[in-house]
Amino acid sequence: MKYKAMLVVLLFGFVPALLAQDGESALKAFGGDMKERAEARILFWDSAEKSAVGEFVITYGRPEWKPEYSETATFDKMTKGKVWRVGKNFWTMLDTNVPLRVGGEQVEPGQYYLGVLRSNDGAQWQLCFFDPVAAREDLLDASEIDQAEIAFTAPLMFSKSETVKEKLEISLEKSENRLNRSQLKIQWGSFELKTVVFARLNGE
Repeated sequence: MKYKAMLVVLLFGFVPALLAQDGESALKAFGGDMKERAEARILFWDSAEKSAVGEFVITYGRPEWKPEYSETATFDKMTKGKVWRVGKNFWTMLDTNVPLRVGGEQVEPGQYYLGVLRSNDGAQWQLCFFDPVAAREDLLDASEIDQAEIAFTAPLMFSKSETVKEKLEISLEKSENRLNRSQLKIQWGSFELKTVVFARLNGE
């Protein structure tokens, strides 16, 4: 009992030490509303049965594009060899209840945190999938995405756009010809990242 009491004292004594260093708190709290949170979703619905047969959704924050990002040197410094969290504030998340193929890579049902990795030479882009359980265990914020372990990746195709998206926009555009096919598009400023997403429905 004596040792347990000492442990409690040590633990509770540690918190005030963090809260008061040189007269200023070492711990800070950040917060705010989520008005800039958006989502892209594909829902598969059986009209005959009047029930859903599957869906997947991506939720994300919407950072603003700044004119200086258009400068090649600045853009390369921001992206080459780095992982971007594809949003702002809380993690960008994919939640799916059906198996997917994203850029040819298998994605099992579940929840994933997302990021984008650009190669060191700048030639290749990858959509990164992170295990939320591992990120939670490490108490990682999305701003610390470079410290998170990448579970797997899927290739993305990069292109420049003539129009400028002032805020990040992620879309899932369903195919008119194939029910289970859609295009994932990430647009921010003058660049676009795209890949194809297939959903496996009814065990197909």
